[in-house]
Amino acid sequence: MILYGRNPVKEAIVANQKIEKIYIQYGTQGAGIDEIYTHAKKNHIPISTMDKRKFIDFAKTNGINIDSSQGVIAVTPLVKFLTLEELITLSFESESKTIVAVDGITDPQNLGAIIRTIECSGAIGLILPESNSSPINPTVAKASAGALAHCTIAKVHSLPIALKDIANAGFKIIGTDANSTTMYNQIDYSEPHCIIIGSEGFGMQSQVKKQCTQLVSLPLKGKVDSLNASVTAGIMLYEVLRQKG
Repeated sequence: MILYGRNPVKEAIVANQKIEKIYIQYGTQGAGIDEIYTHAKKNHIPISTMDKRKFIDFAKTNGINIDSSQGVIAVTPLVKFLTLEELITLSFESESKTIVAVDGITDPQNLGAIIRTIECSGAIGLILPESNSSPINPTVAKASAGALAHCTIAKVHSLPIALKDIANAGFKIIGTDANSTTMYNQIDYSEPHCIIIGSEGFGMQSQVKKQCTQLVSLPLKGKVDSLNASVTAGIMLYEVLRQKG
């Protein structure tokens, strides 16, 4: 996998994410670059300086906008996913009682923003279906602003089956539905729970919705009938924090 941008690369190093090599465009300077050099040296990560032409060619080959790269590209192994069982075990060892699952989030910008919110809010981690979801790619990593390096992710073949398993483990399954008369801030989030974030246009799949033990809605006062998925995630996860005080 490729990471790019000064903060995502620095955060990946700090989180001890495996990095094979870092490429920096010749002449790139600044405090962020100095931090990358410092942390890379501590972690014995090799850094190679590329002239501008070669760096631009390298970025284009990997589908990276040269301005978005900020002169820094890191090559990492693919993301190491946990099993669902490992995520459940981790949840019982954690102070947080919140897991997030995504259903139909195919936009990597949205997925990256959701991962950023999961990490910032202190949730346990993410359940990511193999199908009907964006893959973890450089765009996701960039949109997460470094949070991908800290977020625990379990990849599952079937989201409905995964939700059954975590329900059996004692988790409440909470989904958003515009037709629900229960507002998102009217339920108790103190027990272990999984919040499902569905796609903006279609919401949750019917088989996923059937697994929900609680449906909630968010108030929409304008003419648009849905919120951005990452905004929904932010509202839900920070309601959890609000209730914790």
